[in-house]
Amino acid sequence: MKALYVYFQIGVFTIYKLTNQNTWQGRIDDDQESLRYHQAVRIQTIDTLTKQRTKAFSLIGFQCDAGVRRNQGRPGAAKGPSVIRQQLASLPLTIGSTIPVVDV
Repeated sequence: MKALYVYFQIGVFTIYKLTNQNTWQGRIDDDQESLRYHQAVRIQTIDTLTKQRTKAFSLIGFQCDAGVRRNQGRPGAAKGPSVIRQQLASLPLTIGSTIPVVDV
């Protein structure tokens, strides 16, 4: 699947953005068997994803404040996906090290 595009009269606006690798960082424990999410996650583009025959875990974030603005709320929802990734990065990986963790 190719990246998603929204066409406007003034040109093309890309709504798909690859996650910044610097988002996934955190401490590394001395115990080699205890991994954290930042150690396991693989960042991939949408068009390189393949069908998994086994269990897998994927993250997809949608950064947008349009709905909040329409409802006269406080913008800030667009920061949500980045903040969630930053908080998740240092958490212990409890799903097992054999299950792929992919961020698109």
